[in-house]
Amino acid sequence: MIKSRKYFGVLFALMFFFFFGFGIYTVADSVFAGDFVTSYSNVLEDLGKDESFDVADYPVDVTDYSLSIVTIGESEDNELFIYVYQPCFPKNFRATSISMSTSENNVTPRLYSLNFVNKSGTLYKYKVSDFTVSSDSVRYYEIYSIFRRYDSEIDPSPEDPSQTINEVSFKVAKKWSVYSSGDYYVMECREVEVITVTDKFVGFVRYPDGFVWLGVSGACDSHFVAFNTDRQMDRLLEADLSYTSQSYRRDWSQASGAAETYGSVGESSVSLNYTQRESYQGSGLFAYRYVWNRIESVSDFISNTEDSQIYSGVVFNASSGTRLTDEAKASLRGMSWILRFAETPYHYESAGSGMSAIAQTTSTLVGSVTILRLYFETDGVFYNLGVVDNKQTGSDQPVNDPDDTHMDVELSDAIPQFFERVGDFFKDFGASASDVLKILFAVLGVVLVIALFVWIYKMVRTSSKSSGHKKTYKKRRR
Repeated sequence: MIKSRKYFGVLFALMFFFFFGFGIYTVADSVFAGDFVTSYSNVLEDLGKDESFDVADYPVDVTDYSLSIVTIGESEDNELFIYVYQPCFPKNFRATSISMSTSENNVTPRLYSLNFVNKSGTLYKYKVSDFTVSSDSVRYYEIYSIFRRYDSEIDPSPEDPSQTINEVSFKVAKKWSVYSSGDYYVMECREVEVITVTDKFVGFVRYPDGFVWLGVSGACDSHFVAFNTDRQMDRLLEADLSYTSQSYRRDWSQASGAAETYGSVGESSVSLNYTQRESYQGSGLFAYRYVWNRIESVSDFISNTEDSQIYSGVVFNASSGTRLTDEAKASLRGMSWILRFAETPYHYESAGSGMSAIAQTTSTLVGSVTILRLYFETDGVFYNLGVVDNKQTGSDQPVNDPDDTHMDVELSDAIPQFFERVGDFFKDFGASASDVLKILFAVLGVVLVIALFVWIYKMVRTSSKSSGHKKTYKKRRR
């Protein structure tokens, strides 16, 4: 890809001085000079500008379903193009997106969609959507992975049937440094380090509200991803990930059946830190409060979800939790880390009976979860790496039974401590022993009334769960 051989030697010497003099020169896998590409030029025309290019190096292989990036290119209109080798010619895959960082030294990946331009044989040309090449004299493109749609005919299916792979990712792990000045164009490419997700489970915990009124219930859905990687991580400190979300509404009536409404699909990115904690305080009577860590081990996730300490040493000790299903625990077994990345509201209400019975459910569908970056410590060494990871969606059912939420109170210690503190409180105001006794009996009556309300509330929820207006869930659209 030499536009002007006469001045190439001088240009290359200047570029060597530039990179070396400013301390960013590295030994490259490939360095070449060339020219800008155009939006609608053919893939072979673009690649042919490199005199070392030989189309015979990219043969058809019907057993190889991977995608690999050959090189990149910029246009004079500040567009970025990706050139991809796709060996399985009969499948004619289309790449969907790449995970890329454009920072010189920092790992800051984000997903960029790809638009197909043209192809020739096994070589494909794509344009990076919603991307403008910067005006900097040196541009950096660190690409960690490239995605295509999942194909059930050739791609392995998840071991857990509740999981759906939306897109498959392939390792790229290369960084291109591009310099251009006037009519000259120089590109350097070298390999970078990445980490690969090997096992994965996507799900959510549903934290129910308290009692509001008959036929109405609400909750918070806490979404998470559990995973393993091909590298040991002693401590996971930070993580970046991307996911999609879509509002969902289901209206049901005994007379006309169900009607479903879906909102538009949006894509979100989030950065998590191991110091971050999130909480949810349910509304209504006898509502619980839940607290969790954004990043935690799987063992801590199970323990904290099923037993969350709320009150301690003030009036009485109590803890609340929500039991995970046996199926969820089996799926999580063998996983190492949990990222709890989003919270969405859930609401259900029903009314009427017989042919006039109606019900409505609203929630948010979350899917296509992919991890983009992991910052971790292993053997005292810190790593900040881009990630190779599929896009995956979990079940539309929570991993817990929301109706099995419980609060455990240490009655043997709680009741004596409670009445003793109440008595001491009123004695400080000069109340007599008989007055204190009357007050304690009044308080006991209040406690019994509350206990009765709790019992009625649980009976109502159990009855509602087994009634004809049972909550139903629609399998998520992928």
